[in-house]
Amino acid sequence: MQARFVLLCLLSAYSLVGLVYLKWNIFYFVYLYWCENVIHIFFNLLKVNSTEHLANANKGEAMGALGGSLFANFVYFVFIVVGVGIMYPAFVMDREAGKDAIFQMIGILFFINTPFNLALVSCLAYKTGEYVRDFWIRPRYNEQNRLPAFATFSKQDMVLHLTILLGLGLGFALEHPDLGGKLGLDKSGWSAYSVGIVMILVRLGFEWYELAGKPNRQN
Repeated sequence: MQARFVLLCLLSAYSLVGLVYLKWNIFYFVYLYWCENVIHIFFNLLKVNSTEHLANANKGEAMGALGGSLFANFVYFVFIVVGVGIMYPAFVMDREAGKDAIFQMIGILFFINTPFNLALVSCLAYKTGEYVRDFWIRPRYNEQNRLPAFATFSKQDMVLHLTILLGLGLGFALEHPDLGGKLGLDKSGWSAYSVGIVMILVRLGFEWYELAGKPNRQN
């Protein structure tokens, strides 16, 4: 858990750099957090499949829960691409900014955005290192120390969804001509900054709460 929190802190710092200097938009944040969550689920599936001592019923139950979580995230992927990547730029942002945001989204989806790819590689490297440590170098799971229980809608899933909804709501309010537009906030750049900062604070706040409440647990 401690290592995961450090990873998220580094991703957040990297995202802030992207927000300020690389002109990242809201899709960067939403899709990066979604990718990190899906990578987390895939490696949990790998952990369950690699734990031979689990009874077939327990293993099947865990695989089913993680499969359900993966399906839920696939549905959410469609919402992110259509709602955040296309409709949000087209109907909330101004024409030029919206067109640029859509092209940026396409670049991210087809892995031709180098800064975003670096963030994905860091997530994969962290989870790969964790797996190698716990299953090859220093096997951690046995009859006395079993894998944690998995749920179709994990806490990480729920926080991801809450974070996205809060970020989208704030972004809509700041970008809309009848709301933030009346105060000139839609042209100030504060829309992207505020959305990014809110999403980072909510995600890190949850992870810190989990870390403080369960200091000895590792994900």
